[in-house]
Amino acid sequence: MAKIDLHLHTTASDGKLTPAGLVKLAKKKGLQTIAIADHDSIGGIKAAIRAGKKIGLKVIPAIEITCHWQNERVHMLGFGIDINNKFLTTSLKKFNWWREERALKIIKKLFRLGFKIHFSDLAKEAAGSIGRPHIARAVLAYPENRCRLKKKMGWREFIEKYLVEGKPAFVEKKKIGAIEAIKLIHRARGLAVWAHPSYYTPDKRKILTFLKNFRAASLDGLEVFFRSHHRQDVRFLHKLVEKFNLYETAGSDFHDPKIDELGNFKTFNYSLDRVWDFIKKF
Repeated sequence: MAKIDLHLHTTASDGKLTPAGLVKLAKKKGLQTIAIADHDSIGGIKAAIRAGKKIGLKVIPAIEITCHWQNERVHMLGFGIDINNKFLTTSLKKFNWWREERALKIIKKLFRLGFKIHFSDLAKEAAGSIGRPHIARAVLAYPENRCRLKKKMGWREFIEKYLVEGKPAFVEKKKIGAIEAIKLIHRARGLAVWAHPSYYTPDKRKILTFLKNFRAASLDGLEVFFRSHHRQDVRFLHKLVEKFNLYETAGSDFHDPKIDELGNFKTFNYSLDRVWDFIKKF
């Protein structure tokens, strides 16, 4: 396992561990440097940095912004952001309002499908920005809903069955454009990194086309090493990093200790030197 993980989620978005709990686990697992990158949220960063200082673990302030490009879903990571930046905090308030608005619409659809769920249930699940995992967990918390499903189902399975595009309770979330996300990160004095490019956009020609546009907007890097990136993905992305003179990052997208593993990404014998060079900037 690598000693770094630059893509972690806490209870400030849809992770299961508190910021302090995640830092403690990372130290226990032998990690040296982590980045807290919650969805559209900076709510866990201060607590994570405090906890990291107490036990000697480096914590980089980060964020994962949900955005889009040419009708494709894109996630943009922002590293080293100023969490007190007024433009950033104002933007995040708007994003979280969009998330609440979407959650209400999803809940109405689930209710019509016969599931027991109320918006107030989300307070038990979400300590920060509301996402589909919170809704799925809230549904599964009711025994009668589990009986209705007729089979044992985890929250990720529930999302795939009901909440993704084309499924009965799907609701599109309002998102900013990818270029706008890059500019937002830069205004907050951060570095913008395209998260898991091959996860949402497996077409290499599309990735190259998107990247040319993002690089023109001063994108800083690519998340080359990611839990679901295969050897061919890493090889392709590594070549793009070299061609466009970008930073490389590595992350597991950790959410839940019961089903995820810290530092879970494969390097396929590629060096992490570029990632460590990136970390040295913070």
